[in-house]
Amino acid sequence: LFLNSDGTVKAEQTISGNEGGFGGVLDVADNFGSAVAPLGDLDGDGMPDVAIGARNDDDAGTDRGAVYIVSLNADGTVRFDQKISDTEGGFVPALADTEHFGESIAPIGDLDGDGRLEIAVGAPNHFATASNQGGVWILSLNGDGTVFADNIIDDNTASLALPLLAGDLFGYAVAAADVDDDTVADLIVGMPGGASAPEAVHVLFMNSDFTVKGYQTISATEGGPVGGVDAGDWFGGSIGVLGDLSGSGLTDIVVGQFRDDDGAADTGAVFVLELAAANTNVVNSTGDAADALPGDGLCDTGGLNSEGDPACTLRAAIQEANAVTGVGTITFAIPATDPGFTGVYWSISPTSALPAITDRLLVDGATQPGFVANTNAGPAALNGTQMIEIDGSSAGTGADGIIVDADDVVVRGLVINGFGESGVVTTATADRVTIAGTYIGTSQAGVAAVPNGNSGVELAGPGAVVGGDAAADRNLIGGNTVAGVAVTSTAANATIEGNLIGTDAGGTPVIANGVGVHVDGAPNATIDSNVVAGNTGAGIEPSATTPRSITITANSIHTNGGLGIDWNGDGITLNDWPDTDNVVNRPFVQAAHDAGAGNVEVVLVADLPAGDYSIQAFANPGGADPTGFGEGQTYVGSGSITSAGTGPEYFTIVVPGASGDVLSLTVLEDLGAGQLGSTSEFSTTIQAGELLAVNSTANTGDAVPGDGLCDTGGLNSEGDPECTLRAAIDEANASVGHDTITFSVPGSDPGNAGGIWTIDVGVTPLPDIVEGITIDASTQSGYATTPVVELVGLVGDGLHLTGTAGGSTVRALAIGGFTGDGIELEAGADRSRIVDNHIGLDAAGTTANALSGMGIRVAAAETQIGDIGGGNHVGASMRGIVVAGAAAVDNQVVANVVGTGPTGAPGLGTVIHGVAVEAGAARTVVGGPSAAHRNVIVSSGEAGVVIDGETTDDVVVEGNWIGLWLDGLTAMGNAASGVGVDNDADSSSLIDNVIVASGQDGISITGASDSTSVQGNFIGTDSGLIVSPGSGANGVLVGATATNTQVGGLGAGQGNTIAGSGQSDPNADGVRVLAPKAAINVILSNEIYDSAGLAIDADVDGPTVNDAPDIDEAVNHPTIDAVVASGGSVTIDFTVDAAAGAYHVQIFGTPAADPTG
Repeated sequence: LFLNSDGTVKAEQTISGNEGGFGGVLDVADNFGSAVAPLGDLDGDGMPDVAIGARNDDDAGTDRGAVYIVSLNADGTVRFDQKISDTEGGFVPALADTEHFGESIAPIGDLDGDGRLEIAVGAPNHFATASNQGGVWILSLNGDGTVFADNIIDDNTASLALPLLAGDLFGYAVAAADVDDDTVADLIVGMPGGASAPEAVHVLFMNSDFTVKGYQTISATEGGPVGGVDAGDWFGGSIGVLGDLSGSGLTDIVVGQFRDDDGAADTGAVFVLELAAANTNVVNSTGDAADALPGDGLCDTGGLNSEGDPACTLRAAIQEANAVTGVGTITFAIPATDPGFTGVYWSISPTSALPAITDRLLVDGATQPGFVANTNAGPAALNGTQMIEIDGSSAGTGADGIIVDADDVVVRGLVINGFGESGVVTTATADRVTIAGTYIGTSQAGVAAVPNGNSGVELAGPGAVVGGDAAADRNLIGGNTVAGVAVTSTAANATIEGNLIGTDAGGTPVIANGVGVHVDGAPNATIDSNVVAGNTGAGIEPSATTPRSITITANSIHTNGGLGIDWNGDGITLNDWPDTDNVVNRPFVQAAHDAGAGNVEVVLVADLPAGDYSIQAFANPGGADPTGFGEGQTYVGSGSITSAGTGPEYFTIVVPGASGDVLSLTVLEDLGAGQLGSTSEFSTTIQAGELLAVNSTANTGDAVPGDGLCDTGGLNSEGDPECTLRAAIDEANASVGHDTITFSVPGSDPGNAGGIWTIDVGVTPLPDIVEGITIDASTQSGYATTPVVELVGLVGDGLHLTGTAGGSTVRALAIGGFTGDGIELEAGADRSRIVDNHIGLDAAGTTANALSGMGIRVAAAETQIGDIGGGNHVGASMRGIVVAGAAAVDNQVVANVVGTGPTGAPGLGTVIHGVAVEAGAARTVVGGPSAAHRNVIVSSGEAGVVIDGETTDDVVVEGNWIGLWLDGLTAMGNAASGVGVDNDADSSSLIDNVIVASGQDGISITGASDSTSVQGNFIGTDSGLIVSPGSGANGVLVGATATNTQVGGLGAGQGNTIAGSGQSDPNADGVRVLAPKAAINVILSNEIYDSAGLAIDADVDGPTVNDAPDIDEAVNHPTIDAVVASGGSVTIDFTVDAAAGAYHVQIFGTPAADPTG
């Protein structure tokens, strides 16, 4: 409209889909004109330009919205137009349906000083973390109206501490003005939806980099407050900037409330608001005097600073800011004449604890002249210069540095060190606190430790941000005694991002905290893109006291004294199945090899519940962590996997890297929409090697070991360069890194007979394996569930892994015929996996291919012998699986079948024991808590399982079928005891096993074995009481020198069922105890029946006659005097002739009396 001076219309020009020269295509209900904003002369043609919203434009989806940049002629017609939408105008981010981008528009001016105009565009129905929260886009425009850069302010914006809720409609209206008079335009955003109650207008104080440095809410309860605003009035439905209407030097705005009900429904109202002056206090002294009159609007101690001006100290500034309601700012302008000036920086030394911050406040050390913000993105060194130090060495031993007890406080650009307690503390009621660009626990230059006595940052309030994704926000946190950052249980939704934690400003790990980051049960913490290095303890130490919700992603974690990620701070957390604890199971890296094109292919095993996961990969230039479990120095990439939740599964990911890289992995839950969930500990490390493919069953060695090629110099049956298993091992031993041996032997190979490829090494054993290696015969064509590659020989071991071959995997081979062991792992070959093999059997597992030695012998630690869905079948051998030696700790024997093959064929048992844990192999676990962990151990020539030796302590035998085949119906007994605990092995736990058809005792505990628990077992029968072959001798035998044995217990399911004892010994008992009374062997809550002898027999002499005063080695049994049944209950009178003391009496029923009475 062209107006006359009296406000009437002189002329008009319509701009629409068919008028005014407009070239855009408008569709039905686009709502072109939903917002308009003058832009000035955007294109430099001397004529004004305008932005026009079309809130319901349907480009790429329903009602996503658009903005048209329209250049006008002098007559109001369109010279050219440029559309900005989901598909046009250089606007890259994807809009969602019904986002209503273009509902509001405001020109901002040149916010970042690059010569381009910025505009704000409201999208009130934008989804960030919930529907209809809203958002405001800042678009930087080129002269032709296209988008040069964009940024959104929404609920995901780290610098916006304002929480938005579903239905708030943030961005329904928008305007711009420099409210705080810092030469940078600020945004005034309407939020009339009122889901956050009440409806509001938010003044966002902006930085020139499009981030938000603070905000002020104006509503019926805040920022004034404003009277006459009721729920549903839509306060903030429109906003205009009036300039300085009253001549006060302050910004005035007009706010529409178009559904105001004063007088009548939806009659509407408009508020003219004069915005108050900023609550800014300028610190001009390093002194420590208090404010003379807090709340008078002046930071003034009553004294003078070094320049003779009224002195404002940090203490006084905090007091004044606390006393004045509303957003406050503390800036710094301390003169060089101040006595606290060191010649380089200014040091403030409080003489007591500073007052807590109790109102919204920005403490901005970056305003002190000489400050230089860091410009390096992580993980690079910090290149900024700090100017304000707060030195707490004089504040008292119990003093914290900056204490925050208010929402939305920002602490920026300081050095905080030397306090007796923590550097920065937020209380449980301080929400959304930001700590950015600050050095905590270090010197001003960031090169030495100046410790705070507790933690650098201690968070108790929710929504805190320590650091950020902007370079200027990165903190340096080092030298603190307890932790760099401590997140307490009330500090939900904390974000720790982009910081250097434990290093100097250059990133060298020399300024250690106790722990890098400690999270004590706080849910939904995110630890992202930090360098966490050189700390005394763990890098990151979360607790598992809350449901899985701690995200640890893309950090550089290295050279810490403890684990890189240590859940619960107790060292390596063993994986559990079905992963029901609060720690995500870590992956096992089976193989890694150069895939070409600057990539590494990683094969991993993951044991996870059903769902989607992200696998993050890290390179470790400094080599493997001494624990063997990786840290993660350089984040190199990630891959996505989907678990079926059926047990260990094999996955392959490809990440950037090369042969020789030392890699480690973590698993993160993938929550969708780019959101990651809780994180595992690090995997073991692996050094990427070569992929060596065996293509021949011949037995020739490698022609030139170490040349990177598996090549005997001959040709295989297809005329290709020949690679044998021997040659592959030669090459792997001679090369750097963890090499992977796969199999692709052609059908034409002479070693192929009916789809089984046999490698016969004769009298020349294969070379010892001297480095980590993967031998994976499941890669041979024809493999399904049983091996198709047989390894046979006449001398030595089938495969022998030395102490330098840790982290190896042997999978899907059939090994037999050797005079030594099938597979042997020496001490040091730790964290290896032996899975899916047939040992002492042919490939089908139906015929013996006997070994003279052990099936599998392990002297290494933390080895997985079998796994859920990947157990070994171990048959004809001297002993089936042997875990032995003081170095053989923390091993797991899971899901194996020992003594027969997949069909249960007879005659395949071991000569001696099925499984032996001995000679100090502490903390071995045989079996596990689920049916999937179950070992089946049958047909052994002696005991099914034996635990033997003075230091073979804390062994767990759980959930196994011992003497019972896979069908749960066929007894295949072991010739001696089912389980034997011998020769002083202590603290053994025999839990929930089925032990049947033992030739001798079901369980025997002999020697000076102490603290053995026998609980929840079925001995002589199965859990369904279907198979009841009993035991040859006693159900349980407790030897004469065994102490503190507990057979059964008072807890649910702890009692044993012991049936049919004495099948070959007419004097055998259910439980026989040979030890004296003083040995404190306890028998509780067991069901014992059908024994040849007694249910419980102290010694071997049958019923023991009571003695008075009970001084023999058997506790006197009670004598039943009367039993009276009445009204559904039974009254039992009995007599106990025992020494004085307290006794526990248990009552049992039986269908018929025992013949002994």
